Amino acid sequence: MENGQLNWIANFIWGIADDVLRDVYVRGKHRDVILPMVVIRRLDAVLEPTKDAALKMKVNPDNAKVAADRAHQNAVKDSGKPNARIEHDKALDRVMTELIADHTELFKQFGDNPGFKKWLSDTIFGVTYTSGAA
Repeated sequence: MENGQLNWIANFIWGIADDVLRDVYVRGKHRDVILPMVVIRRLDAVLEPTKDAALKMKVNPDNAKVAADRAHQNAVKDSGKPNARIEHDKALDRVMTELIADHTELFKQFGDNPGFKKWLSDTIFGVTYTSGAA
């Protein structure tokens, strides 16, 4: 990549930081936000060909986690349907509690950080909206 082109890209990214992050972060802290965002975007671009497969995996991990629960497996194997259902519900509760713990920080940022909320909203809308779709 040519040095002039690289400088233009860097200036473009820092310009976005000035426009979007101003008053949300102190100017000297922009690099703490913009670099991770650039890395995330780059990973998104590199992984684009496998995006559909990854999204399908994300839809079903809870099923796999519940099915892999030892107590649930034992109840399915050794007990009747009512006991298996009880153990299934307990396993699902454990899985959902684990998900809540994993995503608490994301939820906190979404609720407390208007810049992050706007960025996430714009990003998800851009991914999900197709013009002219009915």
